[in-house]
Amino acid sequence: MLHLHSAQPLTRAGRAEREGHAGHEGAQAPDDEPTPEQEIAAIIQQAEAAVRLVRAGSEAALRGAE
Repeated sequence: MLHLHSAQPLTRAGRAEREGHAGHEGAQAPDDEPTPEQEIAAIIQQAEAAVRLVRAGSEAALRGAE
């Protein structure tokens, strides 16, 4: 029989709870899942890249306006 899970987001805690591993202190994340620190670093890198693109576009627009 098919069992549907609640619409809980698939966070690390949600996955652990669904899989019956909730509450295990010091549990390691699977190798294919980034740690929160890695997720934050990736977001920062994306933001920095976006800033560089906007800055380059602004400089190009200013040069074109001269």
